[in-house]
Amino acid sequence: MNRFIALIAGMLLVTLAAGCGRGIVTDPINTDYASDDIEAELEFWSGMEGRPRLSNNEGLHGLFVMADGEDKAKNFEERVLTAKERGWLDSDWSEPEAMSMQRGTMARAIVVICQIKGGVWLQLLGPTKRYATRELVDMEIMSEGTTENLSITGLEYVSVISRARDYINTQAMKNQPPQAPAAAEQQDVPAEPAPEPMQNGV
Repeated sequence: MNRFIALIAGMLLVTLAAGCGRGIVTDPINTDYASDDIEAELEFWSGMEGRPRLSNNEGLHGLFVMADGEDKAKNFEERVLTAKERGWLDSDWSEPEAMSMQRGTMARAIVVICQIKGGVWLQLLGPTKRYATRELVDMEIMSEGTTENLSITGLEYVSVISRARDYINTQAMKNQPPQAPAAAEQQDVPAEPAPEPMQNGV
């Protein structure tokens, strides 16, 4: 009986692991559209929300659009090279283009893009996937419930991008120098007439 229970428990664990694991994205959304193609960009973002996972290529493309307003890279290799130069990815990162993006991969990039200093461990160890994910969860930019190694869903991806943009805008407003009060317009005030000299007995 104990062996039977152990067998069932083992099968459940394998099933859960497979269901939460990563995979290859076989139906990627187009990322090679021109930067001024508004319709294609809308299709990219709207198509993300219903996807159970997105590819590394799709994820990097969206990150460049968020950070720069456009994605100037011509292909996945250029995206990876530039992302490494900016510190979004480890120098030895070498995942396939179609592999589903990890939550930690996105979290690291977001922390760097938003210049989030974070807690002690993030400052000591740098923007590792683990501590970047934890920091974004604490900041409520990323949702709780999963680890940095699992695939990020399209819906969460879009939500994180939106919250990261809000964070950037909020920080920009906080860092703006205080506006000097407008100088009051000087108005010509007529001088009061000088008092007439007093006469004796009057």
